[in-house]
Amino acid sequence: MHRIASIPGDGIGPEVVSATIEVVNKLSLKLGFQIEFTHIPWGTNYYKAHGQFMSDDGLDVLRKFDACLFGAVGDPDVPDHVSLWGLLLRIRSPLQLYANVRPVRTFPGTKSPLNTAKNGIDWVLVRENSEGEYCGQGGRSHIGHPWEAATEVAVFTRIGIERIMRFAFETARSRPRKKLTVVSKSNAMRHGMVLWDEVAEEVSRDFPDVNWDKMLVDAITIRMVAEPDSLDTIVGTNLHMDILSDLAAGLAGSIGVAPSSNLDPTRKNPSLFEPVHGSAFDITGKGVANPVATFWSAAEMLTWLGEKEAADKLMGCVERVCAAGILTADLGGQAKTQDVVDATPEIGSLTAQSPQESQFVGSSSGVFFIKTVRQAFFPSSGEFPPPEDTLVESLWTPHSSTHEETPVSHWEYDPSIACVLGQSPPQQLARDLMMVYFKVWHPLFPFLHGPTFLHAMESLYAEKDPNQAREISQNQSNTSWTTIFQCIFHLASLVRQDLQLPAECRIQSPISTSMHSLLSPLTARHDLLSLQALLASQLYLVATMSLRTASTVGGCMLRSMLHAGLHRCPFRYRELSASSQHRHLRKRIFWSAYALDRYLSQALGLPLGVQDSDIDVCPPGSPEIHKPLQHLPLPSASTPQPSEAESEQSKKETPFASYVQSGKLTGEALELFHKSIFVRSISQTSVLVLTTSVHKWWNSLDLPPSPPSQHLPSSSSSHQSPTSVTSIDSTPFNYTPFFTILYQHLLLLLNRPSLSLPNSTPEFASALQSCISAARHILLALKAQRDSHQALFWPGFLSAAWMAGLVLAFACQLGQYSRAKGCQEILSCLDFLRIMSTQWEPAKHCHRALSLLLRAVSKPDTTTSGPFTASTSGPRSGPIAGMSTDTGTAKADTTPPSASRTDPDPSLTNPSTVSLSRNRTNSSPSNARKKRRLDASLSSSYPHPAGPSGSGFGHGSCEGNRGLGVNGTESEATFGSQQDLNWDQTLALDMNMVDLLQEGNFDSLMDLFGQQYPTF
Repeated sequence: MHRIASIPGDGIGPEVVSATIEVVNKLSLKLGFQIEFTHIPWGTNYYKAHGQFMSDDGLDVLRKFDACLFGAVGDPDVPDHVSLWGLLLRIRSPLQLYANVRPVRTFPGTKSPLNTAKNGIDWVLVRENSEGEYCGQGGRSHIGHPWEAATEVAVFTRIGIERIMRFAFETARSRPRKKLTVVSKSNAMRHGMVLWDEVAEEVSRDFPDVNWDKMLVDAITIRMVAEPDSLDTIVGTNLHMDILSDLAAGLAGSIGVAPSSNLDPTRKNPSLFEPVHGSAFDITGKGVANPVATFWSAAEMLTWLGEKEAADKLMGCVERVCAAGILTADLGGQAKTQDVVDATPEIGSLTAQSPQESQFVGSSSGVFFIKTVRQAFFPSSGEFPPPEDTLVESLWTPHSSTHEETPVSHWEYDPSIACVLGQSPPQQLARDLMMVYFKVWHPLFPFLHGPTFLHAMESLYAEKDPNQAREISQNQSNTSWTTIFQCIFHLASLVRQDLQLPAECRIQSPISTSMHSLLSPLTARHDLLSLQALLASQLYLVATMSLRTASTVGGCMLRSMLHAGLHRCPFRYRELSASSQHRHLRKRIFWSAYALDRYLSQALGLPLGVQDSDIDVCPPGSPEIHKPLQHLPLPSASTPQPSEAESEQSKKETPFASYVQSGKLTGEALELFHKSIFVRSISQTSVLVLTTSVHKWWNSLDLPPSPPSQHLPSSSSSHQSPTSVTSIDSTPFNYTPFFTILYQHLLLLLNRPSLSLPNSTPEFASALQSCISAARHILLALKAQRDSHQALFWPGFLSAAWMAGLVLAFACQLGQYSRAKGCQEILSCLDFLRIMSTQWEPAKHCHRALSLLLRAVSKPDTTTSGPFTASTSGPRSGPIAGMSTDTGTAKADTTPPSASRTDPDPSLTNPSTVSLSRNRTNSSPSNARKKRRLDASLSSSYPHPAGPSGSGFGHGSCEGNRGLGVNGTESEATFGSQQDLNWDQTLALDMNMVDLLQEGNFDSLMDLFGQQYPTF
């Protein structure tokens, strides 16, 4: 049992001491040691009540304790010299606490104000604490007279100097650098300081392994600022080190984190531990005092008492709290004292059997309490089972033979998986597909380790030794590797449609059934390889727009990741720190799953799978802040700078980091606008803050220019979509259009809810114009992606094109956007939807719906009652209600192919080239010609009976039948049939767009389409 005297003192002293006692008591319960604090009320209040700062028998009272935890002394009502000599100095000298030790260090998350301290500051200052200038010798005479005199005698004794010098040399010897600097002023103080120098020289002979030097006190101030890395342990007199230690604390970041120990190295008397800062009455009672200095002082006290593990735990907590940005105002943060206290305890148990396998148990399970009880009964017994095993089944029991890292030297396709996902493709085809995958998909989702994947690929296609067949068949990693390879090959094949997999190598249909069969074998263990296989399968499902199945796989995968502790920082836990490769791989796996979860949550309107508040892993692209001293090397002057290879690797992770950040913003938008109505509280301020974050993310992206247009020979351009012409070369994939669409889609997500407001409000008008701008920029980005013949690989392109078309149609119908421009831009949306239809079935339904809306928007408007008034003519007749009969669909049948629109995006280059008649009686030749041209274009986009075989395309498909199937066959691109003629009548819809989009609720519109087309 450690008995501690608690003397909180004045000002913020009681606040920081109380916080420290709370933390130390938690540590004692967790680690099983016993400690007891006894409150002693000495201080200014005691002085005002009793006329003295401590009781007459105060020294005898203190001698009954093992140590003292001191807060601060001082009050504005009492002169400082009275309070200091009345309490603190009255304790130090009689108890011979002659060694004052003040460590200073720059914590993770804090910063030294010195630009010369590139590696931060890590010093120990040793102060002679019992004599020198503070010995109390001297006096005043002739008080009140002009010749009044005061003397302050500095006393230096050989015994006093020798004992502090030996303590300083021993301290320096215990530190890695074994370096000591002796501070002096012997050039001006020719007696005491000369003795100081002489004794230092004599003592140094007993410490030949310590490198020491001497420096004048005025000169060392410059050295501390200009060359901080040249210092390590510093020893000086009472006055000199009193000044220099405060300077050192400020240079390290804040005096609010500086501790001190007043030690009796003989241990005959209890030592006293206190923060360096004062009573700080200006912030007393506000709850903002920084308790870190007192925490650190308590850690020094625990070390002094022999509780090294507890001291390390406490310091590790302090560093993680600072690194996590939980900082009080003196360190530039906004946290309060209690915030720091609440953040210090550990919140989980993460154990690892190998770098590949780990298991996490949260503290709410009682795991720490079990450890506490075990240590109370069996401090050193190994018979008590691990606490984790008493709460949950051990992860390792069923797999005792698979604790090694996953082997890739000998493996083959798992027959039970291959019968569902297909056999391995020919070697050359596999290489080409692998190169495509790592060029297009891997930069955004780098959950695989490239060298390991290549090693596994070499092993797969290497000649097998027949004697190893039995061993290979028993390899449990075969299931995961088979899944990974087949999904990777299929993902690449989606991008390069000219690299088609043979029939025996393809995933069986339906895809959802095939992927569901993988959940059982891949979720049986929570190892990294199984998680990578789940991620590969989920990414393939997303890419094929099997979103519901992808969400199911993602739910299982996220839960498996939580079991494996991937949401906890791999740099924090000692068990996971053996290999930098595995630390970074764990992070990349987690953040890849996070990004996919955010996409699926937005696409399906589901709650987030993992909350940001649950995550304890630094995002990609940001500095790693979790660096506990237990298992990472200390920073030093010789710490190497990042190599060119590391800098290049950081650049390669830029797309990944940017996509993860966009996912984070998407999640914040979902939480803001789409939570349960019971907790929804949307303020204009929160919307502005999130909008600012979106703009800030976009403005911080370092994007290259959009890819230039590439012109293909006419023989290929008429039958190939952009998804089939990506070349395998060393040119990096250009993600500028991809991130442009992400950004504009985020703006749509933020502004769309305001379209539910009355259309006469300024909020509605502003949101609508913002959505129009975002829609047009989406079309520009899609055009850049298509014209450069980069793959439209991401399903988010489809939702962006579809939403852009809805916004433009809505704005045109309300009279808030030019119908001529709007119709041409909607036609561009239809072009992109037609291209995407060869890959994604929902694109066909989007095309049908948007064609219907375009018909309604393009009809002549006979009303003139205002910009928000739509046509209210009587019941429609004919397949395209409201359109002039002399230029209707019947005439489109005779339109030659040359009359169809050949520029897929004329409105983005010259929107004025198209003019729509707003008056049915306007029959000027010029307007008639323009209307015929538009009708000819529209006839290629509407489903109508005039097209061959009832095709939904008619004659005018974009860019030489770009919308046809991969082989140029019209049947593969058929969107509708004759029965689509009266699609609007089948739904019994009034084609008035204001009625259709009542209050701008796009979600309701999508639900309406979904009732007619369940797969959509």
